Amino acid sequence: MAFELESNYKPRGDQSQAIAKLLKSIEAGNRHQTLLGVTGSGKTFTMANVIRELSLPPSRCSEPKANTRQGCRQRELDLGASDATIF
Repeated sequence: MAFELESNYKPRGDQSQAIAKLLKSIEAGNRHQTLLGVTGSGKTFTMANVIRELSLPPSRCSEPKANTRQGCRQRELDLGASDATIF
């Protein structure tokens, strides 16, 4: 099952550039990526777009305790019907 991104949003600001750079780095064989940003900057949405572009299967995500509520809400919006596990 491929990852399906259900969102009414489109990448904004630097997100398109970040998505392109992450894709290029992953395609070059770099397995570990770091995406930095303040709370609410769109990191989850950016990564959801990267996963969609790579046609990866759904993933498992975990959040630091302080961000669990916000993280789960973001994933509910970003992941939609995809079979993802949040813990």
